Amino acid sequence: MNRRGFTLVELLVVVAIIGTLVGLLLPAVQAARETARQSSCLNNLKQLGLAMQNHHDAKGCFPIGINNRINDWTIDASLVPYARGGWFPYLLPFCEEQRLYDNWLARVSVGTDGFMSFPDQTQIVSGFSCVSDPNARMLGLRGFKSNYALCGGGYRWGSGTTDINGKPATGIFSPVGSKSTTGTKIKDITDGLSKTVLAGEINLVRDDEGTPVSTTYDTRGTVWNNVHMNTLLVTARPPNTTAGDVIGWSCRSTTFAPCAATTGNLVMTPRSRHLGGAQMVMADGSAWFAVDTIDTIVFQQLGTKADGEVVSVP
Repeated sequence: MNRRGFTLVELLVVVAIIGTLVGLLLPAVQAARETARQSSCLNNLKQLGLAMQNHHDAKGCFPIGINNRINDWTIDASLVPYARGGWFPYLLPFCEEQRLYDNWLARVSVGTDGFMSFPDQTQIVSGFSCVSDPNARMLGLRGFKSNYALCGGGYRWGSGTTDINGKPATGIFSPVGSKSTTGTKIKDITDGLSKTVLAGEINLVRDDEGTPVSTTYDTRGTVWNNVHMNTLLVTARPPNTTAGDVIGWSCRSTTFAPCAATTGNLVMTPRSRHLGGAQMVMADGSAWFAVDTIDTIVFQQLGTKADGEVVSVP
C-alpha cells in the first residue's frame, strides 16, 4: 500500500506562495480601509459645513472665531462673559449635541467660565474627529481636541487681531477685537461661497510625543481652550508643509505636525494623515481634497473671503 504526502520542500513552497499572496493583498486591503476612513472624514467636514449653514440661518451669521479677553483684547465683558473661547460650542446645537451646549450655556449665562474650567470639556464629540488620524478622539490637558479647524484667512497672523499684512481678518473666522460679537455674514463673503474656505483638517499631537516647544503640551485643536491660532488654520502654505506651525502658547513638534515656535507671526497649516493632501470644506458646504502640491498663491486666495481675487478650487 503506497502512502502519498507532502514533502518538506513542497510544504515550504506552498507557504511561500501563500505569504507572497498575503503580501500582495495587504496593501490593497489597507488602501481600501484608508479610502473608507477618508470618506468618513470627508462626511464629517460636510456635516460641519451644514451645521455652519444652519447656524447662519438661525442666527443670521456664522459663529465668531475666537476671543481672548485674558490678553487684553478689547471685548466687552457684558457681551462675552467668558475669558477665552471660540466657535465650537455655538455649533453644538446644530450637531445634535444640545445637552452639551445647554451645560455650557448654563455656565456662561451666569458669568462662569465656560471653557478652561468647563467640567464637560472631556466629552468626545465624534463628528469632529477624523479616524485616519491615530490621535483622533483624543483628550489633551484642556480636554477634547478636534481634527477640524476653521479658516482664519489666507495669511499668517500678526499681533493681536490683524494678519501679517496689518489687515483685519481675511477669512470667514477671526479673533474678535472689538465690542461686537457678531460673526461673518454670507453677504460679507464677496469672493463667493464656493471659492472661500470654511474649514479644513489638522493633525493632532499627543501631549507626550515629539519635541516640546515652549511648555510641554500641544494646544492644537483644543476647542475648549482657544488660544492664538490653535483652532483656526490659515491657507498661507500648502497642506502638510514641512515648515512648522507657530502656535501662540504651546505645542510639540512631530514629523506629521511640525511646530517651529510659540511666538511670532502665527500660522496653523492644514494637515492630514491622508496620502498627498488634506480635505477642506467651502462656505457653500462643498468639500474637496487639497493636494500638497497646490499652488501657494491659489491656496492663499481660497482662504480669503473678500479680497476680490476670485479663484476656483483646482
